[in-house]
Amino acid sequence: MGNATAETLYRIAGRKAADGLGWDALTAQLAGDALSIAAEMEKTPQSLLDLSPLRALELPEAGLAGVAAGYRHQLLKGLDSWGISGTVARALPAIDLPDAPLDPVEAGAFAREWLAGRDLAAFAAAESARAARFAALASRLYAAGDYPAAGRSAQAADRSSLAAHYCAEAAVLKDVHLAALRTGLMLAEDALAAEGIPADITEAGRQARRIHDAVNLTDKPVHWESISYLS
Repeated sequence: MGNATAETLYRIAGRKAADGLGWDALTAQLAGDALSIAAEMEKTPQSLLDLSPLRALELPEAGLAGVAAGYRHQLLKGLDSWGISGTVARALPAIDLPDAPLDPVEAGAFAREWLAGRDLAAFAAAESARAARFAALASRLYAAGDYPAAGRSAQAADRSSLAAHYCAEAAVLKDVHLAALRTGLMLAEDALAAEGIPADITEAGRQARRIHDAVNLTDKPVHWESISYLS
């Protein structure tokens, strides 16, 4: 992952901002900063990033670039005690984002739509079970010759597998906004757009899994349910 992924995230942030998707843009920008800072911290392995200032941050009355800069500043404050915040700050690229709306009402919309009132642990368990059901259905439909329906069921299974993967981690990290899931989906969307999606459902399914594995933001592999024609 590292710097190459951070550069991709900064590019995605700019594109999402240009499309008027402020919260997607901010999520990608902050994920890029987190990866960039982590890469710099590897040069000072005894350092630890204190995230408590970031958790306490209130959204400033500013545009998207100002909010991103405020979050970055708070992240860097976590390095003050190690005396490396200035060095890390100089290594970060300038924030270059067109303005985009950041409606406070929409701040938690992504997580609300996914969680539907459930807590993170319950949601992860439910999505894991859902993935297994859709995977079994995809295999049955493929055996029956209904390939389009099999493809849709496989996509649903893999989407639930990803949700379970990232939300299990979110439950441990208290990531109530599902930032890692949102970021992983944006990275995969970007890679899929660059490669193009094959018409064949087997090739498309294998491609999607390969890309999600490649952009996985956790230290655990994604657990994909067994689907006959993808195995």
